Amino acid sequence: MLIYLLRHGQTEYNAQKRYQGQRDIPLSAAGIAQLRQADFAPEVVYVTPLQRTAQTARVFFPGAKLIPVDGLKEMNFGRFEGQPFVQVEQDPEYLAWVQENEHTAHPDGERRSDFCNRVCKTLADLIDKALAEGQERLVIPWRHTNGCTGAVWRAPPQLSQLVRPQRGRLCAGCPGLAGAAHPAPGGDRAVHKGERMMEQGLLHLYWGDGKGKTTAAMGLALRALGSGKRVVIVQFLKGGQSGEIPLLAQLGAKIFRGKGGQKFVFQMNEAEKAAARAVQNENLTAALAEPADLLILDEAGSAWELDMVDKDLLRRAVLERPAAQECVLTAHKAPQWMLDAADYSTEMKCCRHPYQKGIKARKGIEY
Repeated sequence: MLIYLLRHGQTEYNAQKRYQGQRDIPLSAAGIAQLRQADFAPEVVYVTPLQRTAQTARVFFPGAKLIPVDGLKEMNFGRFEGQPFVQVEQDPEYLAWVQENEHTAHPDGERRSDFCNRVCKTLADLIDKALAEGQERLVIPWRHTNGCTGAVWRAPPQLSQLVRPQRGRLCAGCPGLAGAAHPAPGGDRAVHKGERMMEQGLLHLYWGDGKGKTTAAMGLALRALGSGKRVVIVQFLKGGQSGEIPLLAQLGAKIFRGKGGQKFVFQMNEAEKAAARAVQNENLTAALAEPADLLILDEAGSAWELDMVDKDLLRRAVLERPAAQECVLTAHKAPQWMLDAADYSTEMKCCRHPYQKGIKARKGIEY
């Protein structure tokens, strides 16, 4: 089953760069003019109770039955609603809310975590219902953004996985909706920090035979921790000392890695490989139970290549992770599915290395 999450057309509030939230603002004339009929016709389309999503659906899918769902309503921004972005940026309560990374409630509004829980539960219920009824598509016009980005997800059959659907694509052309036009680019606002709904987490892949893959991943972990994000790190097939690990742990990162002194895989017998594989799986399972804004799977490519991890578990950890979760993979040789899924793909190529001169790894530099 394909799941389509579509942005509604432009409103006057969008054009004026105002917080809109749950105010029932209709599409503008320009917003309606930017839409046209899609190239498929679902029987049912789920909309929010706000008229702008129903207006969008009627243009995209004339003849479809529209079903309002209260749980899909946009975030309640409280007294910020109706105010221009430039005005609220001078408001001490707004600045305090941003400083708390939007986790506190807006004045008279909704906490972001409550909003996310509400929408995710509603989506899971709708997906469960659609799967039970054998529907091939689930279509939901949602909120406005620049260029009307659309998301398409292919849902797995188990409801337990639906809150983390397999990741599809996000692109400016609304994949699967050829012929559906959207708010035109140019002159639109950048996505405003306070008005973001669920951010789209991206996938980073650092791979190749050159130095710097783990270094880059740990640098990103430090940056995320400095911004108040929750960081979880799994280091496959690594257990020795490395200077960044204690510091990252002190800063709040949750780190899962092997024991010091373990052999290289090529040195292990079958019993040792089985024991090491069990440790990798235990670490990955424990890490996935932790809430994370950034998930780093260091040496995931090697664990995959050497068959030292449950491959289905690793693949699902990456492709079915929460929609807002950023993920970093490192790999000497990256399997094709990692290369295909990556939003950032950076090949680290070894052109020269001190090891070639007999210089051994140095503490504080290589580890």
